[in-house]
Amino acid sequence: MAINRTFDSLSESWCYQNTRFTISHLKTIYTSLDLPDRIFINQRHAHCSSEYAFIVMCVKLATGMTTVKLATEFGEFNHQRISEMYRMMISVIDSKSEGILHGPTMERWVASYPDFASRIERKLAQGEYGGLLFDNFCIFGFVDCKIVETCRPGSGPA
Repeated sequence: MAINRTFDSLSESWCYQNTRFTISHLKTIYTSLDLPDRIFINQRHAHCSSEYAFIVMCVKLATGMTTVKLATEFGEFNHQRISEMYRMMISVIDSKSEGILHGPTMERWVASYPDFASRIERKLAQGEYGGLLFDNFCIFGFVDCKIVETCRPGSGPA
């Protein structure tokens, strides 16, 4: 039984519980990414709709479900197919982010990071988010098989 494979087949509660987004938010993000209608998921030219792969990716990222659990959740008989869909969608989105996440574009926001952190802290402290505490932490990077502190991702040792 094929379930939860299109935005129209999602229930609002399932969507929010499994992706942390509403259906309209998912549709907006999906549309903004300008993904192709179909994506090839392996060398055998197997394909699926990018909408389906996008939903699978969002559920995997939000919940951390294993591919076996995801296969059950989406009515797939083959968990390998789910794994391939997830990896391919991550690859497609990563290629779209080149120059945005990995280039100078993000540097313009560095001065705003403290404001972002305080907004996140206030949001998490609200009752509907469980009154979570937001704690600053030091970012670590892996360099030459050692863990060393870094100033910001990609900037090298502190």
